[in-house]
Amino acid sequence: GRTWQVVETPMNQGSEMTGSFGMAMAADGRHGLLVGGDWSEKERAEGSMARTVDGGRMWAALPGLGYRSCVQFDPSDETGQRAVAIGTPGMSVTTDGGQTWVASPVSDTLFYTGRYGAGGEVVWLAGRGVIAQWFTGLEE
Repeated sequence: GRTWQVVETPMNQGSEMTGSFGMAMAADGRHGLLVGGDWSEKERAEGSMARTVDGGRMWAALPGLGYRSCVQFDPSDETGQRAVAIGTPGMSVTTDGGQTWVASPVSDTLFYTGRYGAGGEVVWLAGRGVIAQWFTGLEE
């Protein structure tokens, strides 16, 4: 950590509550996702997600979902394609590295953050006075 390199991202920025709020790198060290957006305009999709395939040297905008505060890769997927994005607008799942997202049935506005369990079968969720588990195999 003695030296740092600044890298520009296509994330929404410039206002008080905009920017990147969560980041995750896949186990391969090459695939990564950024989530964030605009806290005051949570539905605004533009500038709310970005992806890297080169270890973070360059970031490309994704279609986006609107504001999200957390993103996590499935640790059982070594290809870096499966991930969840979590935030007060809900939870969404991708199986193609972030190009497309599907709302999870547990999507609601209670959760701010989450983490996969070691094997990828469970996502632990935390938020407004609650902790929950989402079992990933229930949607397959």
